[in-house]
Amino acid sequence: MKYRSIPKPSKTTLPEIKQSPTSQASQTKVQPPKLSSSRLSRQSSSIESTAQFSQTEQFKKRELSRPKANHREMSEYLRRQTIQNTKSFVYNSQDEHIKRNLLKHNWIEAPLLSPYFDLKWVYTEDQDEIKVLTEGQYYNHFKNTKELTTKQCLLDNFKNQSQYGFDTSDFFPRAYDLGNLTDREDFIKEYEKNTIFIILKKVIKYLKKVRKDQYKEIKQEIIQKFKQKSEKKRIQAKKMRWQVQRKYKKIYYIGLIESKTQQVDLKFDLQLMCELLGKLSDYKRQLADGYFDDKNFELSNKQTLNQRFQFFQYSQVDKFNKGQTPNKLLLSKLVGYHQFFQLKDVAYLSDGVQNIWIIKPSGCARGQGIYLEKDIGEAISSGMKISARLIQKYIERPLLYQNYKFDLRQWVLVKSFQPLQAYVFSHCYMRMCSQKYDLQDTKNLLRHLTNFSLNKTAFENQADSIYSSDYLEEFLASKNISWQNTIRPQINDIIVKTLLIVQDQFDGESKYCFELFGFDIMLDYQCKPWLLEVNLSPACTERASWLSEMLNQMTESMMNIIIGDEFKQPDKYKYELLINEDIPPQVKDNNLQVDGYRCNLKTEQRYDKAFYRKFATLTIQKFFRMFLAQNQLRFLSRTKYSIVIQKYWRGKLARNKLLRLLKNRDAIIIQKIVRGYIAKRRKYHRKRYLMATKIQCAIRMKQAKQLKNNLKKEYSTLILQSLLRMIKAKQQARQLQQHYNKIVRIQRVWRHRYFKINNKAILIQKHIKRIQQRKRYLLLLLKIRCSIKIQSIWRMYKAVKQKKFLKTEFSALILQCLIKRRKRQIDLKLMKINDGLFKIDKVFCSYKPKLFLRKAFNLGILRVKAIERIQGYRLVIKSKRFLKRLKRLKRLIKLQATVRMHIQRQKYRKIVKRLKAAKKLIKSIRRYIFKKKILKRIQQKRMIANYKLQQQLQQAPQRPKPRMIAKKK
Repeated sequence: MKYRSIPKPSKTTLPEIKQSPTSQASQTKVQPPKLSSSRLSRQSSSIESTAQFSQTEQFKKRELSRPKANHREMSEYLRRQTIQNTKSFVYNSQDEHIKRNLLKHNWIEAPLLSPYFDLKWVYTEDQDEIKVLTEGQYYNHFKNTKELTTKQCLLDNFKNQSQYGFDTSDFFPRAYDLGNLTDREDFIKEYEKNTIFIILKKVIKYLKKVRKDQYKEIKQEIIQKFKQKSEKKRIQAKKMRWQVQRKYKKIYYIGLIESKTQQVDLKFDLQLMCELLGKLSDYKRQLADGYFDDKNFELSNKQTLNQRFQFFQYSQVDKFNKGQTPNKLLLSKLVGYHQFFQLKDVAYLSDGVQNIWIIKPSGCARGQGIYLEKDIGEAISSGMKISARLIQKYIERPLLYQNYKFDLRQWVLVKSFQPLQAYVFSHCYMRMCSQKYDLQDTKNLLRHLTNFSLNKTAFENQADSIYSSDYLEEFLASKNISWQNTIRPQINDIIVKTLLIVQDQFDGESKYCFELFGFDIMLDYQCKPWLLEVNLSPACTERASWLSEMLNQMTESMMNIIIGDEFKQPDKYKYELLINEDIPPQVKDNNLQVDGYRCNLKTEQRYDKAFYRKFATLTIQKFFRMFLAQNQLRFLSRTKYSIVIQKYWRGKLARNKLLRLLKNRDAIIIQKIVRGYIAKRRKYHRKRYLMATKIQCAIRMKQAKQLKNNLKKEYSTLILQSLLRMIKAKQQARQLQQHYNKIVRIQRVWRHRYFKINNKAILIQKHIKRIQQRKRYLLLLLKIRCSIKIQSIWRMYKAVKQKKFLKTEFSALILQCLIKRRKRQIDLKLMKINDGLFKIDKVFCSYKPKLFLRKAFNLGILRVKAIERIQGYRLVIKSKRFLKRLKRLKRLIKLQATVRMHIQRQKYRKIVKRLKAAKKLIKSIRRYIFKKKILKRIQQKRMIANYKLQQQLQQAPQRPKPRMIAKKK
């Protein structure tokens, strides 16, 4: 279990885990090994190392049995912090769009090691964290993600898959592990196969160029033969249902292929072409029938290194002008093989003519350690040095966008593997190379690799390194290819197949785990998709504005699928359901029911493997019996001629035997004499052998007695050694006890001293705080007094101004009242005059007096209006003066505010400086205390180890005495 450095506590931290008193006590005694391993490793002896190992085991058990996060405690904490009905998340990744969207929905970010969270988004997986998950806690990783994301494990799973029977060579380029011997041999065979295919492609290309009409004729003949064969097969299908035909390979020679008429335009090395036709027939049988015939396979593989080198050398030829002229039979065979491999082999056309392979390390990422190689010798030598080094066939004819190579990054969200539930993102994006594609320049990786970490320095604008899939859709539409109807379903099919193959490796996963994978897919020149690799936690750097928008909507859609309706499903960029095994099949008839139980995939796989083994054994037995029957027929046909030859040779042998018997009579007499002499010699040797055995027995008896005495001595020495060891152990225990007592005394002294220093420090801090408070109080008093004086002067000035203003206003009011009185008096007089005039009019009714009275009345009215105008002008002048005074007052108020703000800023800066100084003092004191605590813990660990050793020595059983053992024996 890995231990991490504990972060500093923030102001709003989540509640700590409640521990029992026993666990707290155990924590004071035993601490994690990371605190003291570096210091104790230099000084500790073998005894201390054993004690430390036991401590680490106890710590691991305690960490695994720690209490899980409780949602009640979380809700209580949120209620106290007045942030109820909110959710929290733990974040440790480069994906800023995840954090941004969660904070947008009012989620709270929790510390990294907090057990209280609703969602944990981390860059790499940790299997111990998955075990501690509770209900409602989501984690963005599964356990065994390396089975899908590492290149080595993905290749092994593709090779070992047997449940679904998918042909991975249709969507995954051929790959081999150069560190494995069998894979290395398979790679050499595949490299040889590619060289043969390169020769075939070059020959066909040259034939089209030189003899175009003859190529068309041969092609039409092959098409007609194929139609006739297909009709015959339909007729013979019922007859040949249970029969097995054995196919023998044709052996070609130069006379069968060479033409008598010599032509200059087309010439081949016919000896090499004979071997090439044999190889092509084997490859055709492998694709058509799915296996190689054993006898034919042995014959086809009897190639020397010189012949193989000739194949590699001949594949580099472009013009075929040297050698012998070929026959029509050879050309028709080559054209037929070319058309067959075009139809049956998917990678035949996309491989190209260069035979380039890409070498990748298994564990590296971001294009590290990747390079291209043509030479087979250098590729194998590099694979021998490093164990996990993969070699994969390079797609030499990819689809190019404006003469630049690109690949597609498709996001896939897997919600669960058992049952499989996956979602594919509606859009993908193109990762571009920084330089134009060129197969001749294999050393420059910027032409061939699309990793952003390699190409980012070459791009002037980083937005040019990626393009949306909308650009690709327009580009394909110009070639009359539909992205949604043709290419997108093929990519989805590849993703489903890879997930189904790896599904069994993710057994027993938590229902709250999910994963975001990045599938790297490349299109060849025929727009066929190929899977390159699968990435864990794909890096999504926001290099363009449209990409940031797509990432925001992607996270919104992902959280809607995982968490629920709190997050809305966007309209444009969103996840679409790819596969869901949990949904039952829809049935139109409502009366149908599903009976049974859920099958176990592992048991079903075992049954499948057993069935395939039995089926394989039966087929092998069938072919072996056929082989034996054919051998017997051949043997019987040969025996007729062999019987006549045997009769003649038997007569000749009988005559020779007679001559030998005559010669043997003389030899028998000589043998009798020699045997008698040999018998006498054997008797003499036997007597000597018996004497030697008796002497050996006597010597062995003496040696046995000596061994017995030596064993007795050794036994007595062992008893003495055990007694001495017991005495030494007691002495060591006493010394350790004395050492322990000394350490306890020293600790007491240091504790007493620490308490004294701590009390002194507290007193100093209190004294400093008092001095600081007095200074602040005095400064504030001075500032307050100054401000009070300024305010009193200003108020006095304001009061004087108000008095003057009130006087002027009072005088104006008195004038107004007088004018109003005068006006009323004039009005009354005019009323009286009008009444008199009215009466005069009535009385006299003359014209002249009327005119005179009217003129007098008009003169009075004009005087009154003039007086009113003068009063109006005076009021306007007074209002203007009042406005000017108001403006002056406002300016003075603003001045006061600026002065007060300046004073408050100075106060705040001084307070902040003092707080920082106090914090630094507190930090230095805490560091000193922390160092002292660590030293105490180290001493406590040593004491515990010594104490345990003493207990072990005391509890050790005593050995029995030697005298008692001797009596029993």
